[in-house]
Amino acid sequence: EVVSQALKLAHRASGGKAAVALDIGPSGKLLKPFGDLAFDDAYELFKEEIIAGRDNADLVIIESMSDAYEAKAALLAAKENTSLPVFVTMIFDEKGKLLTGGDIAAAVALLEGLGADAIGFNCGLGPEQMRTLFPQLLDCCSIPMIVNPNAGLPRSVDGRTVFDVGPEEFAAVMEELVREGAWLAGGCCGTTPAH
Repeated sequence: EVVSQALKLAHRASGGKAAVALDIGPSGKLLKPFGDLAFDDAYELFKEEIIAGRDNADLVIIESMSDAYEAKAALLAAKENTSLPVFVTMIFDEKGKLLTGGDIAAAVALLEGLGADAIGFNCGLGPEQMRTLFPQLLDCCSIPMIVNPNAGLPRSVDGRTVFDVGPEEFAAVMEELVREGAWLAGGCCGTTPAH
């Protein structure tokens, strides 16, 4: 009910002037053998969300995945239960590794092979760090690429999380990434409408 209603509200708010995405995030659990969530159970959870939202969405965005195996479960659930375009973004560390150890090339091979319509980075890093990793994505990806960094690396100040990259600096780096080949550019944690 929440998924379906949220998508309807997004359509109403956009006035028909924007595409509305069914946004699928990670489960918050590690899949076996690292954690206790079975692949088939993860697939079923993602499938339930996909089915709930597919009739009111223009596309599916699977985002903030730090485990290629979980991204696989979500992508299969989307591709097997809807005909909508599916974009997938992953969280890599500064060395280009996923939480579970996979690298950019391996993630791209998996996601392209499963039929993702666009692949990219989001969260975890700021625009400068993503700019450093972007050439690796360019080298191995043959479909549209997405870059959605944070407004810099998070840090704690007096118990609050803050991000230090302002709108002008953020926009300058994002413009470079678009010129280098990013198809879709946006922002994640710490970004504002000004970014």
